[in-house]
Amino acid sequence: MYDLVQKLYYYYMQKDINWKEIIVDYNSSDHARAYFQIFTSYIPYIIFWYLAYVSLSYSYFLTLFFAVIAGAFSARIFSIMHDCSHGSFFGSKSLNNITGFISGTLTLTPFLCWKKIHATHHACTGKINRRDIGDFELMTIDEYLKASKAQKIKYHIMRNPLFLLLITPFLLFFILQRLPANNIAEFTKKEKESVTWTNLSIVAIVIVMSWLIGFKAFFIVHFPAALLASTVGVFLFFIQHQFENTYWASKSDYSYFKAAMKGSSFFKLPMFFQFFIANAGYHHIHHLSPQIPNYKLKKCHDENIELHDVSTLTFISAIKTFNLKLWDDKNNKLVSFKNV
Repeated sequence: MYDLVQKLYYYYMQKDINWKEIIVDYNSSDHARAYFQIFTSYIPYIIFWYLAYVSLSYSYFLTLFFAVIAGAFSARIFSIMHDCSHGSFFGSKSLNNITGFISGTLTLTPFLCWKKIHATHHACTGKINRRDIGDFELMTIDEYLKASKAQKIKYHIMRNPLFLLLITPFLLFFILQRLPANNIAEFTKKEKESVTWTNLSIVAIVIVMSWLIGFKAFFIVHFPAALLASTVGVFLFFIQHQFENTYWASKSDYSYFKAAMKGSSFFKLPMFFQFFIANAGYHHIHHLSPQIPNYKLKKCHDENIELHDVSTLTFISAIKTFNLKLWDDKNNKLVSFKNV
């Protein structure tokens, strides 16, 4: 009964909600908090990476333990790069670009290219006719039924949880992001050059570290840390939009507010885990206003109950979203293959 009352309350609140006025108070960067976040991300990352290296002479299991922690901080560094791409982390464009490039290099991501792709994702979220841009491949039930056998096999592979979490992170971060262009967006010369500069920076890091500690030691420490961070990134991006009651609409029915609040999830996690993903769980607030830096997302959510009418996921329910494969446009929800 309580849940029903809450849902009715949120429904009537949101009919007349002036969300643009709400987010104004949070749409600004705080340099002190930004620098503190850099300090609590980069320094621990370096420390645990070093501990992983030192532990090689004791036990590789201990090395993996420290590498996992380093990977968790790498995921946090990726979130910093993400905010820099929106120009929200710092109030300075140059600081955002410098920090974004450094963070992108450490997380195997060409900053300017990724910035373009991610901006395209924000522009297309919730638009059914543009769901193939900057997002996971998703078919409607009708499209799946009309697809050829080869297309269905490919789709089954692409939506398989093992492929999504084991293969996709490697392909995306280690291979595809090393290429100067793809079919997701039209890149400018400067954006394409950012891939080259990022690759050269990565090569320089590999050469220097190989000279200092040896390539084998560098690889067996850095690869698991980088792969973990990549997997966390793919996992988060998937559950942020691929849940049962997500939002897809045609151009005539499209609502920016609904695309943000209904098409993005709230991944409810303990503060410990939110720390490592830099509040990425508050993805509905982020899509409502990308100008809100990650260190203000929780505050915006907590102080505005009218923004709580959103699909909330726990770790268990987030795992279950990987069983959802197709968009049922008659009932407006994602369903599994068994529903076809």
